[in-house]
Amino acid sequence: MDIHCHWVVPNRRKDPDGISAGAKFILDGLVKAGILRNDGFSEVCKITHEFSVDRRNPKIIVTILEVDHE
Repeated sequence: MDIHCHWVVPNRRKDPDGISAGAKFILDGLVKAGILRNDGFSEVCKITHEFSVDRRNPKIIVTILEVDHE
């Protein structure tokens, strides 16, 4: 699977690398919820990040793509 995280933040105060560190907790939560079997190399092939600013509606949009990387 490929995971894409779109981080919509309220301002530019934090660096993108600090923001994207939250991906670990997102993937752990997806495993705990049963959405992903695990978050290791056998399940997750690629994680990409996108950043934008929206002061009124900050959010994280996670897209899970089932792809065949064999």
